[in-house]
Formats: sequence, structure tokens, C-alpha cells
Amino acid sequence: DMETYLARHFAGDTHLVGSSIMVHEMKQVFSREFLMISLLTALAIFLIVALTFRNLLVPVVLVVLVQTGVNITTAIIGWMSGGMYYLALLIVECILMGSTIDYGILFTSCYRESRQTMGVREALRESYAHATHTILTSGLILVVVVGFLQFMFEEPAIVSIVQTLSVGALCVTLMILFILPGVLAFADRLVAGKGRFVEEAPALPEGGDSVPVALATDEAPAADEAPALPEGSEEVTDVSEAFPEA
Repeated sequence: DMETYLARHFAGDTHLVGSSIMVHEMKQVFSREFLMISLLTALAIFLIVALTFRNLLVPVVLVVLVQTGVNITTAIIGWMSGGMYYLALLIVECILMGSTIDYGILFTSCYRESRQTMGVREALRESYAHATHTILTSGLILVVVVGFLQFMFEEPAIVSIVQTLSVGALCVTLMILFILPGVLAFADRLVAGKGRFVEEAPALPEGGDSVPVALATDEAPAADEAPALPEGSEEVTDVSEAFPEA
């Protein structure tokens, strides 16, 4: 390659300049730097959310959910434009993880508070009622305003950044509203904690014994049927025969 050629024919240090060389160096360090930035961002958010909720499962769920939204965004942008700028991906990774995690924190906080006095379904309805308006307002502002900026710039790098932010905010917002509630309900015992509301079973009657129930059969005697006589006795049809005159 070029570096080997320069090392053989030129003494001392040599430097290569130009856009092609810059792209080549970025490709060499992209995987390592992107992995490091993703891990540092996820770790920082995990520690903050864990200290806020004092729960280890909640930050895991939120970080995984938002990171999944970032990965889906990367796939969508790559499919739409065929590629993505190096700096755009790094910037979008940090901004989306830092901004959209608030939507998950808000919904989870409402759910945990509602579970103190309500069941799972009622807590989800209450969380939707209190958090949806705020999440949609902030999410749509990020989606529409940032998405509109891509039509005001001609620089490809800036267009790529704002377009990725817009699509990413939309993906994460939809995942918070439609996927996070199901995850919270599935892991309710670990998310809500020991202070969650538990519905009581209906109380049994005093004594707790089951009430016997008589079953009628076709062979049961009729109510007006006379009882059977003992063997060897005669049926009396006239009262005077049973009691003769003295």
C-alpha cells in the first residue's frame, strides 16, 4: 500500500493528506470508536437511571430499548440513502440516547407510581393518560423541526445528521409508546417492586367449608309418594280395619 511504499523510498516520517486518505483512516478506527462511544453512553445512562429508580432492571430495559431504536434508525437511513456519514452516526448515537431516554423514564415513573394503588391494566391506562401528551409533544417537535432542517442545508454531512435525528426520534418515540408498556407489564414484579398493589382474592364464607349440594336424580321418589312398607306387612286401606270397635 501507499504507507509501505513511502516507508521504503523516503527517510523519516511521512504524512498522507486528502479526502481519500481521511476516509481510509476513519474506516480503520470507526468500529473501535463507535463501540467505545456506545458503551460509555449506555454506561452513563445506566448509572444515572439506576440511582434514580434504585432498580437494576429499569435502566437495562430503557437502555436496550433506546439502543434498539438507534440500530433501527441506522438500518433505515442506510436503506434510504445507501450510506451514512461517520460523524453523523456518532453524533446521533449520543443525542438520541441522551434525549429520548427521558420519554422512557417518564412513562416508567408514571407506571411505578400508579402500581402502588392500582392493578397492572389500570396502571398502564393511567400512565398513558399522564405521559402520552408530554412524550408526543416533545417527540413530534424533535421529529418535525429537525426533519424540516434537512431541506434548508446543502451540506451532505449536516443533512445526514438532521435526517438521522428525525428518523431516530420517531422510532424511539413509537417504541416507548407501544413496546415499553408490554415490557413493564411482563416484568411487573421486578419493575414495580415490593410496594406494588396486589389484588386480593374474594373471601370465603365463615368456616371456609364448602356447602354440600344435593343432586336430584331421576330415581328419587316423588314428594307425594308413600314410603315403602316393611316386608311381611299388609297394606291397610280402611281405618276401621286397623282400629276395631271396642
